Amino acid sequence: MVVWPVVVVWLTLVIVWESVGRPYADRLLALGAFEPKLIWYAAAKCASAILFGALGGLALASGTPLGMIVGASWLIGSICHTFVYYGANRTILVATMSAAVFWAAAGAFAGFGFTLDAAIAFGSVLSTLSAGAIFLGDRKALLDALEHERLALAVAQQSNAAKSEFLATMSHELRTPLHAVIGYSEMLQETAAEDGRERDVEDHDHVLSASRHLLAMIKEILDLSKLEAGKVILEPSNFSVEGVAREALDTIRPLATARGNRLHLDLGSENFGVVYNDALRLHQCLLNLLSNAVKFTLQGVITLRVRREGERLVFSVEDTGIGIAADTIAILFRPFVQADASITRTHGGAGLGLAISRRLARLMGGDVEARSVLGHGSTFTLSVLAQLETPPCAEPREYKLEQAA
Repeated sequence: MVVWPVVVVWLTLVIVWESVGRPYADRLLALGAFEPKLIWYAAAKCASAILFGALGGLALASGTPLGMIVGASWLIGSICHTFVYYGANRTILVATMSAAVFWAAAGAFAGFGFTLDAAIAFGSVLSTLSAGAIFLGDRKALLDALEHERLALAVAQQSNAAKSEFLATMSHELRTPLHAVIGYSEMLQETAAEDGRERDVEDHDHVLSASRHLLAMIKEILDLSKLEAGKVILEPSNFSVEGVAREALDTIRPLATARGNRLHLDLGSENFGVVYNDALRLHQCLLNLLSNAVKFTLQGVITLRVRREGERLVFSVEDTGIGIAADTIAILFRPFVQADASITRTHGGAGLGLAISRRLARLMGGDVEARSVLGHGSTFTLSVLAQLETPPCAEPREYKLEQAA
């Protein structure tokens, strides 16, 4: 039976080993006194494990139920400790684990003989050992999977960054040929009009319309790429809120008239005060929201409401158009996504306007939100800070494997 003097002796040995023996052994290994270092380091850890496991073996050797519980628990704890700290190195793991197995076998069969009780005590330690081995296998598989995902994510981010960097620096090269096409088409159209060649004038109209549409789509792609590459820097200034709102409506008015829509501006009775933000980017966001409203509204009403709510300016674009299903609103702000694939064929567009508007709005200290009822129109709400203290720059966008938006 384990008695207190034996425990005191064991505790004294542990203290001496931890304070003198192990530090001295570690120092000798660090100086290269023993080669190969791994084998000697494993031997030092095995000595520590033998010393620490001795208490569990002595408790089992007492042959009492309490001794069985204390001894098995002590050795199981030692095994768990070993798996946690040395699971990554098989040599050290085997060296330290063998000490726990030795004390489990020696203590159980010395205390209980070759009986069922001894088998139960020894089996409980072995079952922990088996569970630890399974854990190590699962841990390795999990670490391999995480490393695979990390590498895949790094490759995806590098590819996206390279794509965004390329498009962001290709602005001049992509736009210049189209500007040339538009310019020469306008000149040829004027000449054809002066000569009375009506059919040629119509043909030039088709070329100009297609070129301008393509230029607008390229501009959207470049804007999104610049946002993702972190190359968009706001340029805030003082401006008139009413002026920006009216300018956006005047810009979109010809398209709205062509589709039989009426435009309304509701400024309320509020004094917007001095506003300091990026008027150009705000105008771009409003144009995107208004053009969407006009595109999906036929012979209806489109209202732009402007309010000041505390430190924010809130612009609401309401339309009486076709509306959006509730389950598709969440995907509207993803790049190149529209509520329905048939919409792209019917109304055109690259599906970038809302994604760009939301990211610009967040740069300006706000956001873009949407609510809609299918068949009864939609409301898109744009909010920005009235006073933008520090103009931020768009951060390069990080991508996750499960979604690229």
